[in-house]
Amino acid sequence: MQALLVDDDPQIRRALGWLLRDCGFTQVIEANDGQQALIALGQNRPNLIITDCQMPKMDGITLTRALRTRGQQAPIIMISGQDDPQIVELALEAGVNHYVAKPLQAQAVTTTIQQAMGACTAA
Repeated sequence: MQALLVDDDPQIRRALGWLLRDCGFTQVIEANDGQQALIALGQNRPNLIITDCQMPKMDGITLTRALRTRGQQAPIIMISGQDDPQIVELALEAGVNHYVAKPLQAQAVTTTIQQAMGACTAA
Protein backbone atom coordinates (compact mmCIF):
# COMPACT_ATOMS: atom_id res chain seq x y z
CA MET A 1 0.00 0.00 0.00
CA GLN A 2 1.08 3.54 -0.72
CA ALA A 3 0.48 6.71 1.33
CA LEU A 4 1.06 10.37 0.53
CA LEU A 5 2.16 12.43 3.53
CA VAL A 6 2.01 16.23 3.16
CA ASP A 7 3.40 18.43 5.92
CA ASP A 8 5.91 21.28 6.05
CA ASP A 9 7.38 19.98 9.34
CA PRO A 10 9.98 17.24 8.73
CA GLN A 11 9.63 15.90 12.30
CA ILE A 12 5.89 15.39 11.85
CA ARG A 13 6.50 13.69 8.49
CA ARG A 14 9.07 11.38 10.08
CA ALA A 15 6.77 10.41 12.98
CA LEU A 16 3.74 9.89 10.76
CA GLY A 17 5.87 7.93 8.30
CA TRP A 18 6.75 5.47 11.07
CA LEU A 19 3.08 5.09 12.02
CA LEU A 20 2.10 4.50 8.41
CA ARG A 21 4.78 1.84 7.97
CA ASP A 22 3.62 0.20 11.21
CA CYS A 23 0.16 0.12 9.66
CA GLY A 24 1.41 -1.80 6.66
CA PHE A 25 2.13 0.95 4.16
CA THR A 26 5.11 -0.18 2.10
CA GLN A 27 5.68 3.18 0.42
CA VAL A 28 5.30 6.61 2.00
CA ILE A 29 5.68 9.52 -0.41
CA GLU A 30 6.44 12.83 1.29
CA ALA A 31 5.73 16.39 0.20
CA ASN A 32 6.43 19.71 1.93
CA ASP A 33 3.26 21.43 0.73
CA GLY A 34 0.20 21.05 -1.45
CA GLN A 35 2.00 22.02 -4.65
CA GLN A 36 4.62 19.30 -4.16
CA ALA A 37 1.84 16.84 -3.35
CA LEU A 38 0.07 17.51 -6.64
CA ILE A 39 3.34 16.93 -8.51
CA ALA A 40 3.94 13.68 -6.61
CA LEU A 41 0.44 12.47 -7.43
CA GLY A 42 1.18 12.72 -11.12
CA GLN A 43 3.36 9.64 -10.75
CA ASN A 44 1.64 7.80 -7.87
CA ARG A 45 -1.72 6.44 -6.77
CA PRO A 46 -1.81 6.50 -2.97
CA ASN A 47 -4.28 4.44 -0.96
CA LEU A 48 -4.31 7.13 1.75
CA ILE A 49 -3.42 10.82 1.98
CA ILE A 50 -2.48 12.61 5.19
CA THR A 51 -2.12 16.37 4.95
CA ASP A 52 -1.47 19.23 7.30
CA CYS A 53 -4.00 22.04 7.23
CA GLN A 54 -1.66 25.05 7.24
CA MET A 55 1.36 24.99 4.95
CA PRO A 56 3.14 27.51 2.75
CA LYS A 57 2.35 27.73 -0.98
CA MET A 58 -0.82 25.57 -0.81
CA ASP A 59 -2.71 24.69 2.36
CA GLY A 60 -4.41 21.38 3.06
CA ILE A 61 -7.95 22.56 2.36
CA THR A 62 -6.97 23.92 -1.06
CA LEU A 63 -5.06 20.69 -1.73
CA THR A 64 -8.07 18.59 -0.76
CA ARG A 65 -10.35 20.57 -3.08
CA ALA A 66 -7.86 20.13 -5.93
CA LEU A 67 -7.56 16.39 -5.26
CA ARG A 68 -11.31 15.83 -5.17
CA THR A 69 -11.80 17.95 -8.31
CA ARG A 70 -9.27 15.73 -10.08
CA GLY A 71 -11.18 12.62 -9.06
CA GLN A 72 -8.87 11.47 -6.25
CA GLN A 73 -10.89 9.03 -4.17
CA ALA A 74 -8.33 7.92 -1.57
CA PRO A 75 -9.31 8.74 2.02
CA ILE A 76 -7.83 12.02 3.23
CA ILE A 77 -6.87 12.61 6.85
CA MET A 78 -6.20 16.23 7.78
CA ILE A 79 -4.04 17.13 10.76
CA SER A 80 -4.09 20.62 12.21
CA GLY A 81 -3.00 22.73 15.11
CA GLN A 82 -6.40 24.39 14.87
CA ASP A 83 -9.33 22.73 16.56
CA ASP A 84 -11.65 25.49 15.34
CA PRO A 85 -15.08 24.09 14.35
CA GLN A 86 -15.21 26.43 11.33
CA ILE A 87 -11.88 25.07 10.01
CA VAL A 88 -13.07 21.51 10.61
CA GLU A 89 -16.27 22.28 8.69
CA LEU A 90 -14.32 23.80 5.77
CA ALA A 91 -12.06 20.74 5.66
CA LEU A 92 -14.99 18.33 5.64
CA GLU A 93 -16.77 20.37 2.95
CA ALA A 94 -13.59 20.24 0.84
CA GLY A 95 -13.63 16.43 1.00
CA VAL A 96 -11.54 15.45 4.03
CA ASN A 97 -12.65 12.13 5.52
CA HIS A 98 -11.07 12.55 8.98
CA TYR A 99 -9.70 15.50 10.96
CA VAL A 100 -7.13 15.09 13.77
CA ALA A 101 -6.11 18.03 15.96
CA LYS A 102 -2.54 18.55 17.15
CA PRO A 103 -0.78 17.78 19.38
CA LEU A 104 -0.83 14.39 17.70
CA GLN A 105 -1.15 11.27 19.81
CA ALA A 106 0.15 8.09 18.17
CA GLN A 107 -2.86 6.03 19.23
CA ALA A 108 -5.35 8.62 17.95
CA VAL A 109 -3.59 8.79 14.58
CA THR A 110 -3.39 4.98 14.38
CA THR A 111 -7.11 4.71 15.16
CA THR A 112 -7.89 7.28 12.47
CA ILE A 113 -5.78 5.36 9.94
CA GLN A 114 -7.69 2.19 10.94
CA GLN A 115 -10.99 3.96 10.37
CA ALA A 116 -9.83 5.30 7.02
CA MET A 117 -8.35 2.05 5.75
CA GLY A 118 -10.24 -0.62 7.64
CA ALA A 119 -7.32 -2.35 9.37
CA CYS A 120 -4.03 -1.45 10.98
CA THR A 121 -1.74 -3.59 13.09
CA ALA A 122 0.02 -0.77 14.96
CA ALA A 123 -0.90 -0.18 18.57
